[in-house]
Amino acid sequence: MWGWSVALYLFFGGLSAGSFVFAAVLQLAHGMRYQRTVRIVTVCSLVFLAVGAVLLLIDVGLPLRAMDVAHSFRNVGTSWMARGAWILMGCAGVFALYALAAMQIG
Repeated sequence: MWGWSVALYLFFGGLSAGSFVFAAVLQLAHGMRYQRTVRIVTVCSLVFLAVGAVLLLIDVGLPLRAMDVAHSFRNVGTSWMARGAWILMGCAGVFALYALAAMQIG
């Protein structure tokens, strides 16, 4: 049975993805008009993603051992934990690049 940390991880993961999509759609639809809002929301999406990752590591039990999951790419085909770790790292990279780009524009 999942504990409170997994429920909060899923909540913050969804909040992070939703805020990222909101910022991207706002940027595409209105250009520079709401640039300040786009900047704030992209930073919030990174913070939400980081909070969710910490909550997930709390649930694992041995947080430092959980980092081994992301260490090897060969487990991606057989382990859902490895897939999740790589997806989480990929999202963090994309969100960070978008946030940096949003800070540079304007």
